[in-house]
Amino acid sequence: SAPIVLRNDTTEAGPLVISQGGDGFLSQCIDCEQVIIDGSGKWSGAPAGTCGASLVNGTWTLGTKACGIVFRCTAGSPQSSLRIAGSSKFVTVKGVEIDGNLPTCKKGIGISVNDHKYVAKAGEWREGIRLLNNYVHGVASEGMYIGPNQTKDGIGDLQLRNNEIAYNYVDNIGCDGINYKSAIAGQSSIHHNYVTN
Repeated sequence: SAPIVLRNDTTEAGPLVISQGGDGFLSQCIDCEQVIIDGSGKWSGAPAGTCGASLVNGTWTLGTKACGIVFRCTAGSPQSSLRIAGSSKFVTVKGVEIDGNLPTCKKGIGISVNDHKYVAKAGEWREGIRLLNNYVHGVASEGMYIGPNQTKDGIGDLQLRNNEIAYNYVDNIGCDGINYKSAIAGQSSIHHNYVTN
């Protein structure tokens, strides 16, 4: 009922820009629960519209300048721009731009919801993940990489249930605009995303 909310400052004259030149992860949320990363706030002079993709009366609008939080690679080979890992669940990311800056930055995933080293406990799931109205572009690998590879015994990173990926604009990606896997229970929903190039 009282999530931790990280927002951009709407009194500023532009979005919050988080940048990094180098390797590793630009930003991480590890063992996060009930966290909202919200860049939907309009700063002073922000353009009309919504970050990501919206569909009104059958017409798509792609919001590339309306994101209040920007994760930007400036150099190097990051593993991802925004990583959600560990036991994280019930995390919302909305109104965020991921600028992979390809070809200056040589590799990397846009938004990664995965942790190959995390060993799930009995009855544990990666659930309640909501990726809404984001703009991911210029990324060398996957735009959004959500979930683990399925193994024959199911042991490993948390498997997925009851997540939503919607109204995102994913453009100019090296492979797999949205890669969602091991959703073996519940009712996950991937809808109204616009993926190009």
